[in-house]
Amino acid sequence: MLENFSLATTDFDGATSDSGGDVKAMLCKELNLHWEWCFAHMTHAATKSSCGVNGAASAAANPAMADLISRMVKTIFQVKVVSVTGNLFAELCKSKTKDASTRLLGYSTSRFLSLTRSLERVLEKWPAITAWYEVRTRKALRASPPPPEFPLANRHDDLVHVLSVLKPIGEVKRICQAEHPVQVEILVQLYMARIQDLDPDQPLPLYLSTDKNPRWIPASDLTPLAADVRRLLREAPKQTHAVGPTTSTWTRGLCLTGDRVAPLACLNAHSAQ
Repeated sequence: MLENFSLATTDFDGATSDSGGDVKAMLCKELNLHWEWCFAHMTHAATKSSCGVNGAASAAANPAMADLISRMVKTIFQVKVVSVTGNLFAELCKSKTKDASTRLLGYSTSRFLSLTRSLERVLEKWPAITAWYEVRTRKALRASPPPPEFPLANRHDDLVHVLSVLKPIGEVKRICQAEHPVQVEILVQLYMARIQDLDPDQPLPLYLSTDKNPRWIPASDLTPLAADVRRLLREAPKQTHAVGPTTSTWTRGLCLTGDRVAPLACLNAHSAQ
């Protein structure tokens, strides 16, 4: 295919991809290219690592978040699969929530934006979900065995705060998947998330916050779970970059060396375009 554009592998210095061994080995060993993380894959790996869903090591580092995700998945499964209530959930969505959607979104670890979208939909449909479980409980008084308890009972604050932590990184992943992503824009977005949204001493923008109606969560008010996710997500790029044999100057400046180097890193990237 390169020949169609009068190009050869020697015309390239590096390539980006995820850290999958097959693709990475092909780029490094077969094509002799310097390997770098693709930004979308890097931020996705960082998100999974901080949330305890990137293997046994990350689950051990944040078992509470892994448990919350498991409870969310269980809730989504129960609402989707249990048919004893017929179209009750859809009707509850219409009467108790503003958005027109009447279904929950499943979570997949392989999809870049799946976690934030699943969390956001659960919170959006929270009144309908709680009402659905209340109806199931009342039905259980006349039947057996009783239905399972609401897996996310008393976890609303955790869901709100965790989504608020994850949303800025989700925005970086969204920009990365644009038709014509601008490298400098991605770098600046990631840098601002690191020094502001992921700074444990700074207030956190609520996920519903807008420019016209800014809303903040004081750092001291964050739930312990959300505070842990915030800390781990800030540290995660260091862990994800540790798997790479090479890292470019601007990437090291942004994710490894420290916050003060990042503006210069962004400038270098802009100059290279």
